[in-house]
Amino acid sequence: MRPGEDGRMVCGKDMTVWRKLIADVMFKRRRYRDIDYSASLLAQELGLSPSALSRLLRSVMGCSYADLVNVRRVGDARKMLAAAKYQRYTVDEIGLMTGFRNRQSFFTAFVKHAGTTPQRYRDENNNK
Repeated sequence: MRPGEDGRMVCGKDMTVWRKLIADVMFKRRRYRDIDYSASLLAQELGLSPSALSRLLRSVMGCSYADLVNVRRVGDARKMLAAAKYQRYTVDEIGLMTGFRNRQSFFTAFVKHAGTTPQRYRDENNNK
């Protein structure tokens, strides 16, 4: 059973409904790529307070807002770093394209979620 999928209700909705709502907003609408989109904006869009959203994310998704966003961004960056059509872009440009505000936040998140640096990942996975 996934975190939060135990039939509990939060703000009048089952946890599985919240999971779908969050996924629709963050992933289908690609909000995770928007540098200016924040946990506060997501909370507002879902009709929750920021603290309620934080608790909900921990319960439903098993992570914080930052990790939710960064895992998806790093996944996109990994695909781009390994793809031939993105070889003309620098590692820093790919970081910006995937939604990271700056080089440091990109490298920190990439190492945390991929276990290596973006350049090393590109070198090891070039054109796969």
